[in-house]
Amino acid sequence: MLWSANASGFLILVNSYIIHNTEMDANEAALGVTVTGVAKIIGCFSVILTSSLKFNRFLLYFVSVAVFGVAAIVASFTTSKEIYYSLAACWGLGKGITIASLLGVVSDLCTASQTPFLFGFQLMAEGIGGLALVPLAAYIGEATDERYGILFVGCCGVLGALAILPVVVLSFKKQARFIPSLVKMGNIRSLEKTKDKGYAWIIVLTSFLSHFANVGFSFGIAGNLTIIYQEFFKVDLQLGSLVGSVHIGVLFLFGPLTAAIVKKFGCQVAELFGGVLILVGVGLCAFSTTLWHAVVSYGVIAGIGVSFSYTASSQILAVYFDKLKYLAFSLAIFGYYIGLMTWPIFSQFLFDKFGYSKAMGIMTSFHVLHIIAGISFFEPKEEQLKSVKTIQNSKDESDEGVSDMNSIIMKDSQQDLANNDYLELFEQQEMPAEDCDESSRSIKADFATLLKSWKVWLSLINALFWTANASGYLILVNSYILDSTDLNESEVDFGETVIGVSNIIGCVSVVLTSSVKFDRFFLYSCSTAVFGVAAIVTTFATTKETYYTFAACWGLGQSVTVTCLLGITSDLCTVSQFALLFGLELLAEGIGEIALVPLAAYIGETTSEKYGIIFVGCCGVLGAVAVLPIVVFNALDKRKGYSNLL
Repeated sequence: MLWSANASGFLILVNSYIIHNTEMDANEAALGVTVTGVAKIIGCFSVILTSSLKFNRFLLYFVSVAVFGVAAIVASFTTSKEIYYSLAACWGLGKGITIASLLGVVSDLCTASQTPFLFGFQLMAEGIGGLALVPLAAYIGEATDERYGILFVGCCGVLGALAILPVVVLSFKKQARFIPSLVKMGNIRSLEKTKDKGYAWIIVLTSFLSHFANVGFSFGIAGNLTIIYQEFFKVDLQLGSLVGSVHIGVLFLFGPLTAAIVKKFGCQVAELFGGVLILVGVGLCAFSTTLWHAVVSYGVIAGIGVSFSYTASSQILAVYFDKLKYLAFSLAIFGYYIGLMTWPIFSQFLFDKFGYSKAMGIMTSFHVLHIIAGISFFEPKEEQLKSVKTIQNSKDESDEGVSDMNSIIMKDSQQDLANNDYLELFEQQEMPAEDCDESSRSIKADFATLLKSWKVWLSLINALFWTANASGYLILVNSYILDSTDLNESEVDFGETVIGVSNIIGCVSVVLTSSVKFDRFFLYSCSTAVFGVAAIVTTFATTKETYYTFAACWGLGQSVTVTCLLGITSDLCTVSQFALLFGLELLAEGIGEIALVPLAAYIGETTSEKYGIIFVGCCGVLGAVAVLPIVVFNALDKRKGYSNLL
């Protein structure tokens, strides 16, 4: 009923709105409807091409309904032909996928004999939506402004997506309960897909989207927000950077808390909760009239939400990946760099066209991605993961008795999956003692174990220093370049896009070398040093070319550092300890953010902006030096291993 109001109401109202509120004529406005038609065809073909794949169709249906609802909302703010056609294409793509998936979704809700009746009820509900809600949208547009009529039908589309959300969650819960039953039945092939295969790559995709909208968003608009807050609230550099500093600092400081919640309640709960907080925080920020409003809404509420989302979208990869963990981590972090490349230009465009409040409201809609990602973050049951690990470990054992047991299991499973002898052998297969201990450790014991490691302490010191460079540079550099060179705002913003492109190049480089065996800590130390030195050298930039060159070096070093972070974190602990160590890393980064970045802003305010950036660059170099003992220790340990072999 709700999405039907969007499906028909948008097409009925949008042409009139576009003609009256933009410079397009009737033919150009009509071409937009043609664009939606072409996009629908593409969406339909996409569903056809993926029809043989096994995945949750309700999730696809939910996402597509949400997409063409949000597209309708954003289309009400369009001002140019290019933007309108792009949003019309998004709207048409979402609607095409929705319609193409409808019959499949309906058939999943009933038997074959009941399908005509349920489909008839669907048509009746759509008819009610068309007769009741579309005239209401037209009335709203007539009584107020045509924009609000389109906003109304777009909101109906989003509400339609939310209405199907419980079905999506329930279907995933049923799937999660069904998987352990395969363990008892001895379906070993299904078990092996838990790690590095199958649904794990869906997790990579949704984690990618989450990284794009959490840390990609936070760091991508940090520099623009510093300038816009100075202009909007009439404050100096130190206060203008306060909101961004608090936001990123809270993101990191809440790391241990979010890690404990992820460990206790799971990644799905944490991601959904974080997504709701981000939606609320960024949404409320659109109504801020004083600086402290923005500090509370965006700095604190949205910052906590990003912390939850960032931790959950990182931990879920450690659950689903083992041998290909470096590749998975790199691909997910790739979303962060895409965000860092696109958010600066996109946010500046919104600020210029619509002003601060409306721009923040538009950007709020993109954080629906966290809800979508959270729905997909269901974790396999404990006994399933143990069984997979046991089977994989058994394959690697050279012990003859274990090999015999595996052969017996495989033989029995081929004869009869429900064979009692097989089930008995499966239950007798024991977990390694170390894994059993890991599963029974408490959160407190895991924290104590981690804090006894000198490598962990050095990695935390490293995180404290390099994060001051990572966030401080982005917050301070725009203002410095504007005041110290002849570059205008658009050219300065393009510098952050250069950083984003360099981030992508660095991330792709790590992805391509993910299968190569070498000391990741060495690469991590070098990259941290590179973007520390690049920040220092940037203060001597006098032209656009030199600034873009130094920015590219900074972005390349920073991307390699961040892309390697999850991998080296996983090398310092077990899977069960990963979330906790990641939380400690975020805490260290938060301390660096809260303590060192405001100090850099103070140095820049009292002396010269140049020295503030030099300070954060020196912090980056100190971070590289802090991790150097781990690099040396690993090299010596590797040499000792070679000596023992000889």
